[in-house]
Amino acid sequence: MHCWYCNKVKGKRSCPAHSGDSICSRCCGTKRRTEIRCPDDCPYLHGEHDPRWEPSGRRTEDLRFLSRFAQLSREQVPFLIFFHSLLIRASRDLPGGLSDRELAMVAGTLGRTYQTLSKGIVYQHQSEDLKLQGVIARLGEVLAHRHEIPDVPSASDADVLAVLMNTQSAIETQKGGDDAQKSYIDIAERVFRASIAELPEPQTSGDAREGRLIVEP
Repeated sequence: MHCWYCNKVKGKRSCPAHSGDSICSRCCGTKRRTEIRCPDDCPYLHGEHDPRWEPSGRRTEDLRFLSRFAQLSREQVPFLIFFHSLLIRASRDLPGGLSDRELAMVAGTLGRTYQTLSKGIVYQHQSEDLKLQGVIARLGEVLAHRHEIPDVPSASDADVLAVLMNTQSAIETQKGGDDAQKSYIDIAERVFRASIAELPEPQTSGDAREGRLIVEP
């Protein structure tokens, strides 16, 4: 049976994203998570079907992930990694974690705050989702007081904005049209694991907890 996606070559894998129809290894390897809505338990997605897949398959996926941040400067990359450490911790602390859609909303809402700040207006945008607002408030506090936290990579407000907007774009690309998908955090944690392990647990001082951003009433 021909591959259900390209309809050109014989499909040798059963694709759970398309009712078990056959798919060729090329389409499975290059379209997963971008054009095909792969379920999290797909054996081909994580390589459980063949231990030989992991080195090359994950390397390709990791390089595709990193390519989404190519427009950031070398100086902004350390803060990108730091921000992802915040996202990973926030997701792991919540029951069920954060979906890619929710992560994009967190990064986007924080980004709007820094877009407003770039215009000279100090104002903290919020989310109507109470779950997300809690995450946004905590991350916003850390970002606002980053200069007071030891070992946090140096970043101007413009750098923070660039990282936030680029991260939101990367998450949107990852999730595609599947709002329920949860894959971004897993890839980010794998790609940035070594760098994040060297980062300290961010903690603000008592004075910092007062915040410098205006919270919407």
